[in-house]
Amino acid sequence: MRAPLSMSSAAAPLSAALSAALLPRLGLGLLLASAPGCVLLSDEDIAARKDIDGDGVTLEEDCDDDDASVGLPKTYTLDRDADGFAGDAVVEACARPAGAAELTGDCDDDNPLVFPGAPDAPYDGLDADCLGEDVDGDGVSDDFDQDGDGEAASPEGADCDDGDPLVNSGAAELCDGQDNDCDGLLDADDPDLDPADYLIIYPDGDGDGFGISALGEAVCSPADGFALFGGDCDDERPAVNPDAVELCNFGLDDDCDGLVDAADPDVDESSAPAWFTDRDRDGYGVGDSLGVSCEAPADATAPRDGDCDDGLPGVNPGALEVCDSADNDCDSWVDDADPDLDPSSQSNFYADRDSDSFGDPDDVVRACAAPFGRVAFAGDCDDGNVYVNPDQREVCNGGVDDDCDGAADDLDAGLDPRTRSVFYVDDDLDGYGNPAVSGSACLAPAGSANNADDCDDADPSVNPGADAEACDDGFDQNCDGIVEVCRYAASARPPDAGNFEHQGVSTRFLDEAGDRCVGHIALAMGDQAVCYVDPTGELRCAGRIYTESFGPTFVATGLTDVEQVYISPTVGPANGNAATLVRAGQVWSLGYENSDGQLATGGYSARSSWGPWVGGTPAQRLATDFGYTYCVQDAASAVRCAGVGFGPTPTLAATTSSALIVQPAGSLTVSSSSQWRMAQGYASCAVGPAGLECGASTLGLPGDVVDGGEMEPVSGALARYVWLSSTGLVRMLDRYATGGTSTSALFTAQPVLAIAYTRAARAVCGVYADGSLVCLGENEQGMLGTGDTLEVLSETVVLPPGSIDTTCD
Repeated sequence: MRAPLSMSSAAAPLSAALSAALLPRLGLGLLLASAPGCVLLSDEDIAARKDIDGDGVTLEEDCDDDDASVGLPKTYTLDRDADGFAGDAVVEACARPAGAAELTGDCDDDNPLVFPGAPDAPYDGLDADCLGEDVDGDGVSDDFDQDGDGEAASPEGADCDDGDPLVNSGAAELCDGQDNDCDGLLDADDPDLDPADYLIIYPDGDGDGFGISALGEAVCSPADGFALFGGDCDDERPAVNPDAVELCNFGLDDDCDGLVDAADPDVDESSAPAWFTDRDRDGYGVGDSLGVSCEAPADATAPRDGDCDDGLPGVNPGALEVCDSADNDCDSWVDDADPDLDPSSQSNFYADRDSDSFGDPDDVVRACAAPFGRVAFAGDCDDGNVYVNPDQREVCNGGVDDDCDGAADDLDAGLDPRTRSVFYVDDDLDGYGNPAVSGSACLAPAGSANNADDCDDADPSVNPGADAEACDDGFDQNCDGIVEVCRYAASARPPDAGNFEHQGVSTRFLDEAGDRCVGHIALAMGDQAVCYVDPTGELRCAGRIYTESFGPTFVATGLTDVEQVYISPTVGPANGNAATLVRAGQVWSLGYENSDGQLATGGYSARSSWGPWVGGTPAQRLATDFGYTYCVQDAASAVRCAGVGFGPTPTLAATTSSALIVQPAGSLTVSSSSQWRMAQGYASCAVGPAGLECGASTLGLPGDVVDGGEMEPVSGALARYVWLSSTGLVRMLDRYATGGTSTSALFTAQPVLAIAYTRAARAVCGVYADGSLVCLGENEQGMLGTGDTLEVLSETVVLPPGSIDTTCD
C-alpha cells in the first residue's frame, strides 16, 4: 500500500486552488478513490451534491453553476403557430427557446388565425378570438363545432352531421349512403359525387357485357341490365361488341372498331362464305359456287344459295311466307299450308250460312283464302235469312232490320220510301180513306185506311162498300164515280160460263138490263210493244214486234177483224216481242222466238211476218204461259195447244167447259168455275176464292180481283203485282220482301174496264169507260204510244176517248 502524499504548509493554498479548479473537470470519484480510507462515489453522486457557485442549486440541476444568479431552468410557453400567443404547450429550458411567447391564451395553437383578440366571424365554426361568445344569445356558442371538422351545425353552420367530422358542406360526396356534402343529395343522385368513388355503367340490351357509351350512368353499385364497359355499336346483337371477332358477314361491324369485313385487318378469313349467282339481288343465289371470299366476287352475286325463284326478289329462303299463292320462303309450302306463314297477312273470313255474301261477325277464322261457307265481309245481323244483310234495302216488312244498321222500317232513315204504304185519313171510320188527305208509313196510323176510295169521309154509309147503288138518283153511294149510268155499276163477277179470260177482256160490267156484257176490249202489252183493237176491229200497235217496227205512236198494222191479241215478253233487245192474236176465228202469229214451235208454223223457225197457225185452227179464246206454250179454245170447248209439250202444230189437249190455266213447261190445269187465267203470269197467276194467287203467293183479296197478275220478278226477291178490282180501280203491290202488303192505287180518275201489263217491264195500261187509254211506266221502245221513248212517270192518257170500243152488245 502506497504511503499518502504529504504536503507542506506552503503548498496548501496551491492545492486548494488546484482542487477548486480541477474538481469540476476531474471526476471527484477518482480523487476520492485514490484517497486511502475514503468511500468511493460515482460521478452522478458527486455532481448531485456539488454546488460550485453556492446558489443552492446542485451542479446537476444548475443551468450555470459558475454563476450564483443562474439557478434552475425556467418554464416557457410555446407559440407553435407563430401568432404571438402561446397555447397550452410548455417547455423547461435554461435559456428562452425559439417559439416561446410571453402572451398566452391561444385556444388553437395550430391555426395562426386563432388567438386572443383576433377578429372572429360568427357561425363559421372557428373560435378565432378564443372567447366562445354567444353573439345571437341562443345559448349555443357561435363557433360550436362538435366534431371538429371546422364547421358548425345548423343553425349556426352548414354541418348536417356535427358528430361526424367527415360530413360537412366542404366534404366530397362519396358512395356511402349518406349526404357527405350536406346538399340534400345522396350518392349517385348528387352531381358532386367524387368521380373516384363511383362507377359508370352502360345499358346492355343484348347482355353481351358491353353497353352504349353515350348512355352511360354514374352509380354507386352495378345494376341488372347494365354493363361496366361501353363501346357496343349494336346493343341488339350479343355477338357484336368490342370483344367479338370480326367476321365476313356482309357489312356487320362485329368488333365495333368502325371497320367491317375485309376492310378490318382483324377479320377472321376462315369465315368467308361461298358466293352464288343472284340475278334478282335478293341475297340468295342459285347454281354452282363462284368461289369463297369475304367480298362479292362480282355484281349480282349472293353469299348463300337456295333461291327457288331467282327472278323474283321477294322469293327466297329468308323471305316471310305471306298470303299470295306463292312459295315465298322456298320451303315447298304455300300460304295456309305453310306453318311459317305470317298470320298478319291472313284475312278474316266469316261464316255465311245463308249464302248472301255477308258473314256472322261472331264466327270468324283467319286464313289466306275463304274456307267453304265463309266470306270476307261481316255485318250480317241474321245469318239465317238471305234477305237480311248490309247490302239489302230497308223495306217495310214488320220490323225486320233488312240492312243490319240497327233500325227497322219507319225508324230507319235509309228506308226505301217506295215500300211504304199510302194511308188516307178515315174520319168516319168506315174503312175507306179520304183521297185528299194522305201520308205514307210502314204501319197504318190510327184513324186511317189503306185506300183512298171514300168519296164522302164524313158519312160512314157512303163508301165503295155501300150495300146498294140507286140508279138515276144523281148520287154516287158506292163511290165508283158513276152517277145515273147504271149499266156501269159495279157488281161481283158471276160464275164463269166456261170461257177462260185473256188480255183486254172485261166481263165485270152489266148492261142496262142487268145482263153481263160480252167482252169487246182487246188490249195487249209486251216490254217492247203495246197493241189494241179499235172500234172498227183493226189492230193498232206502237213499239216493235220482231221485224215489225211501228214507232213511238200507235199505227195501223193492216190486220182487221181482230178479236183478241197477246204479246209475249222479249227474248233480247235485238229481237223484239212475239205476238199471237185471234182474227176471224183463226190464230195468227208473228215473232222471233219459236224454238219450241209455239207459234204453230209447223216448224221451229222464227216467223218474220203475220201468218195463221198451221191448219187454220178455229179459235174463240187464247191462253198462254210465259210464251212457250199457246192454247186456244173453240166454240165446242175443245182446247188445242202448240209449243212446249205439244210440238209445232196445234194438238188437241183437252175438252172442258171450265177455266183453263196454262202452266209453264206445257202442263194444263182445269180449275173450278171460280178461277180463270190471268192476263200474264210466269207463276201461273189465277183468281181464286182467296184472292189473287201467283204460285205460292196469295194476296188475300177475295171477291175483289177481276184481272191481274205478276210483273217484274227479280231473282225471287222482288215481285210486283197489279190487278183490276171489282170496283174498277187498278191496284199495285210492291212486294220487295216476303210478307209485304203495301198497295197503291193507279188510274183513279174514273173506273177502269180493262188492263194490260207485262211481266218483263215496269209498265201498265188501262182502258177507261169512255174508250180512252191511259198508261204508266217504262217506254224505252216507244211502245206506250206517247210519241217518244221517255219513261212515263205519271198516268198519262195516250189515246183519246172513243179510241177503244167499250160498248156492250
